[in-house]
Amino acid sequence: MTRSRPISATDPSLRSQTPDGVRQEIYAHLIVHHATRDLLDEASRIAQCPAERTSFTGPCT
Repeated sequence: MTRSRPISATDPSLRSQTPDGVRQEIYAHLIVHHATRDLLDEASRIAQCPAERTSFTGPCT
């Protein structure tokens, strides 16, 4: 089943229609979140600034 409207980053609903699909989608979101946090942590160590100051939208200040 496909959606007729585009999916946006602010859309809170899941695309999966089965319990196994929902589990897989949640795990995928968690993996991406973890990878993103690891990337920000590594960037903060390279820039020698606190991890709380890192952002994808601006430099460490």
